[in-house]
Amino acid sequence: MSKAGNDIPSFIRSSEEVNPEDYIITVNKVRPKKGVDLDYILTLIAAEESTGTESVFLKDEVKYYTTIDETREIRERFGAKVTNVQKTEEEGVWRVDIAYPIENACQMPPNMPMLLTIIIGDHNGLPEVDSCRLEDIHLPEKFLKDYPGPRFGVEGIRKLVGITDSSQPLIGAIIKPNLGNTPEETADICKEMALNGINFIKDDELLVDISVCRLEDKVKSVMRELNKVEAETGRKTLWAVNVTASVDRIKENAKIALDNGANCLMVNFLCTGYDALRMLAEDDSINVPIHTHRCGHDIMTRDLEKGVAMRVIAKLARINGADQVHIGNVGGKNQAQIKDITDSYNALQEPMHHIKTAFGVSSRIVAGEIEYSCKTLGTDLVVVGCGGVHRHPMGRGAGVRSLAQAVNYLTSGIPFSDIKAPEEEFSKAVEI
Repeated sequence: MSKAGNDIPSFIRSSEEVNPEDYIITVNKVRPKKGVDLDYILTLIAAEESTGTESVFLKDEVKYYTTIDETREIRERFGAKVTNVQKTEEEGVWRVDIAYPIENACQMPPNMPMLLTIIIGDHNGLPEVDSCRLEDIHLPEKFLKDYPGPRFGVEGIRKLVGITDSSQPLIGAIIKPNLGNTPEETADICKEMALNGINFIKDDELLVDISVCRLEDKVKSVMRELNKVEAETGRKTLWAVNVTASVDRIKENAKIALDNGANCLMVNFLCTGYDALRMLAEDDSINVPIHTHRCGHDIMTRDLEKGVAMRVIAKLARINGADQVHIGNVGGKNQAQIKDITDSYNALQEPMHHIKTAFGVSSRIVAGEIEYSCKTLGTDLVVVGCGGVHRHPMGRGAGVRSLAQAVNYLTSGIPFSDIKAPEEEFSKAVEI
């Protein structure tokens, strides 16, 4: 049995005591160290991320918990509340909701660093915790009102590229090689893909501005060719030009890109921080979609017992202004990994007050995987080819056409396995 000390209410409470509109609620997967009391672990976590370091003492064989100089009023107003403690199918693992008073996270809002301090914090390092993973987060309207969300979102981007049929995913590609192309070579690659029907092109995450391919020169060259293709075909291709930089430089990069005609920006948001993304999204002079690359996420998401689920990262990117978020490719994954990717996609689609929905992005796709990807996830998806485009045996243009053919088969309702006479580009892509 566990109680709070000195007549102070326990951190472990009934869910009826928590109004979801007044709390940020996290869903956690917790495994205590063997032999460690579960209530004690949960109390330590709640205390660590709210009102103070917890201590324990025994009285009449009952464990009491108290924090240094804490009053009942402090605990009630600022203390976290642990609710919905449920045993999972995994041996020794518990599903736990922890509710943090919204006031704790809204110090000088918007304050994403403070939110992260609370929900990620130091509790993963507690010696009594064997593993802890942040699985999901509920953000009430009182918190979300300070965040912009996507400027364009799914509906806005569909209008830009002229594909308003919600049953149709967008097709995209990454510029390769990662580094080394000149602005003119980059423009030629983009032109070829645009002429063959690509909806979206992105820079590689490793390229912003290097000696052989300066940002300004690259944007001028690429947009010159993309604008010509649009005038010739009537099709708009979005190109996400990478402007990733330190927080004091990123707006300057964005201005260089926009002054030279860029129609989409890209940010490695886990490297710049969420606030750099939000700064771009809130700036009315930056009236183009923002594509976000998640490089670095594996350190936090890959272990399914520790760290942070990609669903949480996707949700935080969305509220900070991401119009598109990389979520992974379901091809070749096990069921647990597929669930993680599906949860991430859903986090970009679920209702969230004024926050618009965002596109999920699955990269390294080949034409034959599009059916499974869209049936598993949904069609508010950008399916991005890499080797399937650039290494297509009939050439890069044929690689793009293979993706477009796959989308046509998908929207016609023909299962890929039932296609009697597939087009050559599609057939060759399936063999890659």
